[in-house]
Amino acid sequence: SAPAKSPQDRFGVSEDDRADAVKEANRGWEKVGKAEPRQALDHYLAALKLDPENRAGREGLAALLGMPELAPGVQAPTRESDLPSFPVSHKDKQEAAKHVTRGWKAARQGEARKALDAYLEALDLDPSNHAARQGLVELMPPTLAGESGPSAGRPVAAAARGRKDRDDQVLGRIPDGPEGPLDTKGPLYGAAKPYLSRVEHSADRYGVEPRLVLAVIMVESGFSAHARSSSGARGLMQLLPETASKFGASDVDDPFENIDAGTRYLRYLLDLFKGDVDRSLAAYNSGEMTVVNARGVPPIPGVQRFVQDVKAYYRQF
Repeated sequence: SAPAKSPQDRFGVSEDDRADAVKEANRGWEKVGKAEPRQALDHYLAALKLDPENRAGREGLAALLGMPELAPGVQAPTRESDLPSFPVSHKDKQEAAKHVTRGWKAARQGEARKALDAYLEALDLDPSNHAARQGLVELMPPTLAGESGPSAGRPVAAAARGRKDRDDQVLGRIPDGPEGPLDTKGPLYGAAKPYLSRVEHSADRYGVEPRLVLAVIMVESGFSAHARSSSGARGLMQLLPETASKFGASDVDDPFENIDAGTRYLRYLLDLFKGDVDRSLAAYNSGEMTVVNARGVPPIPGVQRFVQDVKAYYRQF
């Protein structure tokens, strides 16, 4: 039988589409922070139209519309009273229903892209349209979002079952790097020891190689929980307050919250760049759009040095 089509094949996602989807999802998050849910919705829908795999777009839409089934594990409110209100006219409801019908017909005919566009158009007109929501979930279940492992920032049920059943889902491993237990006699172990249990907990929770987290901390702060940068980055993993908040930390200065949010951010980047450690580290250092626009590790000496230093420390743990 013919091999199953990848999401990119099904929906015709180009590299430019992926890059633009990242931008749209980020704009959506910014609008949420400004309490502008209608604008946020527009950006999340635009992100998913460009790239149905865009994890931030899926999770943002799930949280905004109370659709946890679109991104399992996201803490999405389900009570209508807890959701933002989107005024919809009678005409918009009618037009949305027409789009749903078109989407349903396209899906039955195997035209995934047409169906996707129709369902997204329906939700743009009427975010409460149940048929459009259901059609979208059926058309792009979690497996289409590259979810071979835990989603960036979601508590994963598999974590409770331990690592044994998901070893192939851990991202951030460096080829030919050390494996197995950490080197307790190495020169870096003493500095890492006070935070080791939290690193291992967060790494297991989000499916990130713990050596990568430890190496990032070593380069970013040298395991100084009180580290500050001139740009405003703080703590062990040198997170900007807004980044820390986005990835779940209520107190960026709390070492454990800093580690958890930073690990969660690493997983998000590893998912975004399909497990490419170099690109993910470059994005951690310089911002994801810098890497997206450069289509790889940007030719910036400081960024390239950061990537090399993290990988060097990785091999020492």
